[in-house]
Amino acid sequence: MASASVSPQSLEPTYRTLAAISEESDTLIAVAFPKSTSKTFALTLRLAQQAAQYGTAEEAGKTYHMAIFSRAPGQPALAQMVLRNLHDKAGVLAWSAGQPVEPWQMHKLLNCMKQAEQVNDTKAHCHTIAEDMGLVRDLDMPIRRQGVAFSVELSATWPERDTDQAPTERWIVPCRFAYREGVRIYLRHPSSPIDQFQAGAVRVGCHVCPRFNARGLKKLAI
Repeated sequence: MASASVSPQSLEPTYRTLAAISEESDTLIAVAFPKSTSKTFALTLRLAQQAAQYGTAEEAGKTYHMAIFSRAPGQPALAQMVLRNLHDKAGVLAWSAGQPVEPWQMHKLLNCMKQAEQVNDTKAHCHTIAEDMGLVRDLDMPIRRQGVAFSVELSATWPERDTDQAPTERWIVPCRFAYREGVRIYLRHPSSPIDQFQAGAVRVGCHVCPRFNARGLKKLAI
């Protein structure tokens, strides 16, 4: 996202280009950043040049380095290191699935994806078992994440269960990241549990993970 010192209007050509590229099916994240005097800039630039696509563009009198990271193995780890080095740097812009993203939130997702590449069985990393997936009532409730207030849907009494739901009901959740970020399903919702979970993943950004599959959400037989 643009910093206060760089207006989005002055970066419109770069914005259009990277936003469009980030929508392509094999793209994970697109990042643009200007040259800086940081001691880590040279390393960051070398990492960015290993992205699936790399280039430069002149915008607002500055040279912007543009890196397009794909979903191929090794690319999430590169993107994660680049975003880590760019943390708190001015003028950094990032997009995923055609939308601007908050770099630090994407850094957390990329770290999760990097870990998944290192395990013997990705299900051991990605899946979890939960007892509080099925909630009843929605309540708009502000929470704070990284110093910014968000409004999310939470159960009025956390976690409130359906009166027909057995206390021991458990779910296989196919994305630990989504679960940690608060994605839940509502048992009386007009949409199916799988579609609710997929929509929740879109809200927290993990739908771009190549291993994400909402159809893995299943209720365990007791």
